Amino acid sequence: MVVPGSCYPGVAAGMAALQIFYNLSTGLWNTTEWWHAANAMETTIDYSTLTDTITYRGNIFNTFEKHKGSNFLNRWFYDDEGWWALTWIKAYDLTGETRYLDMAKTIFNDMKGGWDSTCGDSIWWKKERKYKNAITNELFLSVAARLHLRSPGDKGPGSYLDWAKREWNWFKNTGLINSSHLINDGLNSSCQNNGHTTRALSSAVWLICTKARMTPPCSPRRRRSPMPLFARSLPMGFCESSANPTVEMMVHSSKVSSSAICTTFTKPQTNRHTKISSPRTQTQFGCTATAPISLD
Repeated sequence: MVVPGSCYPGVAAGMAALQIFYNLSTGLWNTTEWWHAANAMETTIDYSTLTDTITYRGNIFNTFEKHKGSNFLNRWFYDDEGWWALTWIKAYDLTGETRYLDMAKTIFNDMKGGWDSTCGDSIWWKKERKYKNAITNELFLSVAARLHLRSPGDKGPGSYLDWAKREWNWFKNTGLINSSHLINDGLNSSCQNNGHTTRALSSAVWLICTKARMTPPCSPRRRRSPMPLFARSLPMGFCESSANPTVEMMVHSSKVSSSAICTTFTKPQTNRHTKISSPRTQTQFGCTATAPISLD
């Protein structure tokens, strides 16, 4: 789904409102928690990418410099780290600066420390290791898959692809996807679906199919707008899009192998990089998609 160009002024106004909360001294957004700040930064990156503007690009540099010493790690939560890893992958896609990709890899390496065999191979929500939930493992898989796409030659045991496959193997067999085809919050002490809240956040990150279509990003230095993916024209599968639940993702849960619609928006058609003729058009802006990759 493509938001019409007529919505562009509203999007710009929304970004300006978000900027009001940005604190140059801390490199974060006032009133936000750590993971919320990651979502706000991701939104800033999305805006910069989709509008091809530099208005808020300084925030990316500022936040990175303010907090790079901590590697954007969290003392308590692995899912918070996942949000920051996804954010810095997007910063790399936008700028082509490898330090952002390296940071995402550093974060992922810390997340791997939460992996063990309790309730099957997967990672814990908190570092105190008392609860395994959906969102943390969804983020782990999303980060692993995206790092694989940006790491030439990545294959074999211990590769990002290997981690993604192992995570998917766990997730599809946990029962977290319930009879209504929604994702419950996590597992109980018996390693069963705890029946807790089906959070939109968990469903919006992604729903992966048995065959996952993993689409590589454009060359960072050439990228102006992301490739829009449409469920009606592509196989159901892994959507290389934002994990930010406030933008880009709508999930239609018709069955476990659910289709996803990634939304984007275009500026008025003066931008030669956003020539989208209809919702059924797959425009790749010079990218080459890989063949579907099985996660089974």
